[in-house]
Amino acid sequence: MDIHELVIEMNLLERRLTLYEEKYGVLSADFYTALTAGRLARYDDYDETRADFQSMERHL
Repeated sequence: MDIHELVIEMNLLERRLTLYEEKYGVLSADFYTALTAGRLARYDDYDETRADFQSMERHL
């Protein structure tokens, strides 16, 4: 992979990240800060898998 391909890949990743941030209304930097500080409860609503699991737990 040459430098040009790496730059293209980085731009694509940045765009995907921007789309994610817009979809969930959460900046990556804020999410990362919460992740590293162990404060993810605020973001549980954005985690569909975790929400599904918690829903199943309540019905057991």
